[in-house]
Amino acid sequence: MNYLFGAYGIIWLVLFGYVFLIGRKTAKLGEELEALRKSAKAR
Repeated sequence: MNYLFGAYGIIWLVLFGYVFLIGRKTAKLGEELEALRKSAKAR
């Protein structure tokens, strides 16, 4: 039974880590998109 709880905890940690990384990548893409918009307006 302890293995079940351990596996469950590991799965949640991996899931939260994945969501965190996706959030960071999305924020970075948003910043790049905003920079492109400013660059396009300047032209």
